[in-house]
Amino acid sequence: MFTQFLGSYLLKMRLVDTRQLMRALEMQRGERLRLGVLAQNKGYMTAAQVEELHKLQRVQDIRIGKLALEKGYLTTQQLETLLEKQAMRYHLLGEALVRRGCMTQTEFDKAAAAFLGSGDMLDDDVRDAHTGKLSEMLYRYYHLEELQNHEEAQLLTAYLLLLFNCITRFVGDDFSPLEPRFITYYATGYAEEQCLESVEDNAYKLRCLIDGNENTFTEFAARYKGSVFDGYSEETAAATGEFLSVVNSLFCEKVAQKFGKKMRMRSSERVKDTDCRYKRKALFVPVCFSFGTAGFVIGLE
Repeated sequence: MFTQFLGSYLLKMRLVDTRQLMRALEMQRGERLRLGVLAQNKGYMTAAQVEELHKLQRVQDIRIGKLALEKGYLTTQQLETLLEKQAMRYHLLGEALVRRGCMTQTEFDKAAAAFLGSGDMLDDDVRDAHTGKLSEMLYRYYHLEELQNHEEAQLLTAYLLLLFNCITRFVGDDFSPLEPRFITYYATGYAEEQCLESVEDNAYKLRCLIDGNENTFTEFAARYKGSVFDGYSEETAAATGEFLSVVNSLFCEKVAQKFGKKMRMRSSERVKDTDCRYKRKALFVPVCFSFGTAGFVIGLE
């Protein structure tokens, strides 16, 4: 997740603009291979084994490397070899920006060093090994202290971490989060929303929404399903709703394990061109992909 938030840092410091970052992310995506693909290329795993693990990740919030170890598809040494190939992948972003003339290599190295030293991310986190530190980074980046309720802040932090993990696994890692803000009103374009609620005491209701223009919404759905869609349709809406359901079912499981609370999901709903109002502040999470910018809104009520 270091690469994604480094991109956000470059935008925040006005070292690149959104269009330059999008193009660089697109170039980076073409060069970076996922661990499952690397395992196939090395002859460590078959295509069927990789597909099996990808399906398991839709119902379990577990990294593919750990699943492969548990299944006996990889040895510890093989996994380390693959992780080494993935490590420090933020250099690919730098190479893409330099090749496009957006920055010099010296400027990028200086910015990456400044980000590493800013307290947002430490060197050891570059390989995404420390979930606790990632949670701390998300808590600070999204200003969750403004909620003034520690348990609610923990819930939102856990949701954000899971959301970004699922985007990386099922859509792609060519994205950077943009500056967030708290809102009470949101006008949608092409959007899907799903609600979660506490089973026992109705203490929590969580509204989760994904929104974008037609092209962004369609490409997001196409990436998730591994298909090609020709514009917005019932099929693209259903695919995006399915993505939300995967994220939220995993979140319900995590909430039960970590907080001892049971939550249930409602069916996702199409909220295209809708004025959404929130009783309390909702967190607006814009995310810049190589194919456009999507908006995620997470509201606690």
